Amino acid sequence: APLHTLMSSLEKVVPKSKLSEWKGLDRIAPTVHGMECIWREQEKDDIGVDGEIELCRPRQSGDGMAGTGKIIKVQSKSGMSYVVKDGPDSFASPVSEKDLRYWQDLNLPVLYVVYHPADDVLYWKDVKAYLAETPDAFEPPLRIEFDKEADRFDESSYDALLDLCEVAPERVALDIEETLYTNVLEVVRLPERVYVAPVLPEKQSRFH
Repeated sequence: APLHTLMSSLEKVVPKSKLSEWKGLDRIAPTVHGMECIWREQEKDDIGVDGEIELCRPRQSGDGMAGTGKIIKVQSKSGMSYVVKDGPDSFASPVSEKDLRYWQDLNLPVLYVVYHPADDVLYWKDVKAYLAETPDAFEPPLRIEFDKEADRFDESSYDALLDLCEVAPERVALDIEETLYTNVLEVVRLPERVYVAPVLPEKQSRFH
């Protein structure tokens, strides 16, 4: 066989789909860092998420940011194979039922982020909210619909991500009964004035 044919058969090939996937993931990190938040790419045992965002808030001192412990999981897709029904204002992205079920059952918020190569833009959806608001989400063809203006994932998405983490998960167990003792008191009237005064830092620990 010709040498070039033999050498070609021995090459380790990087599929185009892999290059596209990496390009999408590479766009997420600078976007999250532009929000001054933390991006952690999932490097091991990825079965449905590619990474996570830890939201940060400005410190009260104004000196830098502080971690909040609020975590959002991210599944990223990249390339035109994940873009269907593409139009000037919207498109859809095909998903599997296994993925939808997996994301629905996660105990953390999940973002589905798609890198659209033709637009050169990241778009995102809050998966749990999308499933709750879309009655036919599990009816084929399984797709997540995107609005190209409302669903852009960029630094301006920061406030929406904060709001996403403020939504408390459901904690009511319908299969457990218990006696409820309440210390709620009737509000007879509201105060006419509320007074506020600063506390010296060295005395704050003694105030409750």
